[in-house]
Amino acid sequence: LHTRDGNRYEAAVAGMEGWSYGELKSRVATQRYGVQLNVNLLGLFATTKRSRWTLELSPQLSAVGTKATFRTIADNAGAMKGATRWHFGAGGNVQAGYALTGHLHISIYTGITYLTGKPLDGTTEHLHKANYIWESGLKLGWSFGEQRKEAGK
Repeated sequence: LHTRDGNRYEAAVAGMEGWSYGELKSRVATQRYGVQLNVNLLGLFATTKRSRWTLELSPQLSAVGTKATFRTIADNAGAMKGATRWHFGAGGNVQAGYALTGHLHISIYTGITYLTGKPLDGTTEHLHKANYIWESGLKLGWSFGEQRKEAGK
């Protein structure tokens, strides 16, 4: 039984409103502050240095704040709101991209950040021990300024 006081009880407690975990869903808001190094692997080789393609590896370290709220599945009513928890995060991204024009770029990425401390979704550790954020997506970018001129032209 999960109660508004944030504790888990094996049996119902008189006068306390509670729910089984099967009746609840957790919504998590995150904020991240960190440092990330982007390395274009194709830029390291002379044959691909000026290519329209990029392949980036990006290790990162960060401070991640997570705040979980529990709602009932049946009627989406608020059950419990947790305080912000701060975690140390470490991980990285891999990204492949293509320059459509001199200014317009498109890329696809995936990355994972492992977190320290209590679970980010507010559930107890006996339910699961996974404590990471995995993101994937598509990026569309625009570079401002003049295009670089190739050497010798």
